[in-house]
Amino acid sequence: MATSESIAISQPKTETLDVPEWFKHCCADLSRVRTHDKSASGGRLVGMKAVVTNASRLWDNGQTLSISFVGPEIGTENQQNKVKEVLKLWQEHVNLNFNFVEDNDTSAIIRISFDPSRGSYSYIAKDLFLESETEPTMNLGYVWDIPAITEEERGNILHEFGHAIGFLHEIKNPRRNEKLKLREQGKLLPDHRPGIFNEQSVRYNILDVYNLQEVTNFSSLDLRSVMMFYMPAEWNEGNINVPPNNVLSEFDKAFALLNYPFTPDGDKADDVNAKLEAAFATLGIQDEFKKSILAEIIAHDWDGARAEFTRWCINEKALADKAKPEVDD
Repeated sequence: MATSESIAISQPKTETLDVPEWFKHCCADLSRVRTHDKSASGGRLVGMKAVVTNASRLWDNGQTLSISFVGPEIGTENQQNKVKEVLKLWQEHVNLNFNFVEDNDTSAIIRISFDPSRGSYSYIAKDLFLESETEPTMNLGYVWDIPAITEEERGNILHEFGHAIGFLHEIKNPRRNEKLKLREQGKLLPDHRPGIFNEQSVRYNILDVYNLQEVTNFSSLDLRSVMMFYMPAEWNEGNINVPPNNVLSEFDKAFALLNYPFTPDGDKADDVNAKLEAAFATLGIQDEFKKSILAEIIAHDWDGARAEFTRWCINEKALADKAKPEVDD
């Protein structure tokens, strides 16, 4: 079980690209749970749990995030342009602004490298501020110097920027066992080679679900989420093959919008309200929860909106737990 202060496990360096296929679709969840962090926002978010992260770790709604390509593996024009193009897909669903600044600008909030020996990783939202300003906060090891964007590259970029805006790994959803039971012994652990993902890293990044300090999506497991790992059927008892998810799922879009809602007034009011209605419908949020979330959004109380959305998430988890069949001792 994860502790209240999770240790970030960095993506190990591999001298060649001779790695298993599953490894190319995985990344290290470089997150730290800061339950007593004085920098965390207060008010109604204290102790609250957001959909796929701790609410206090999310960026302020409407915030501008500066982005720079840094280091010796700064990337080519093709690689950099792919990042800029794919990021537009998140931009449609989050009220955040992304500002690309000059290369090797170490004052940038998000600092990206393209080192193929380090796989893929990203720090989680405000955890970026915990790192040295001379180091990358994100690595895109499987984005290549060719003009066309492949499906795999799109999925890789979407996944890592999902982390950068505050989303965690869907595979570690506390409600995972309702749909997916992993085969720990005999298959999953032996399939991971020493030096690539050791047992500690496999447990942290795949096997262990988040505890209630870490939190993830409190709705049912979304197998189509871009934050879900690729998974061969033999890794789980239901023999469910989870293919690489290279586009945002409807749940991804809904969670992004409700955590980072656009202002529902002005010239784009009709469009924003239509997107909000679609998000509520996708997640099945109705009645008092829908009204309370909408009221906070209309009032531009973004922390309040997140807190009300979180209240719905916790309620859904409680209902799911209550519906579980009792097991005799």
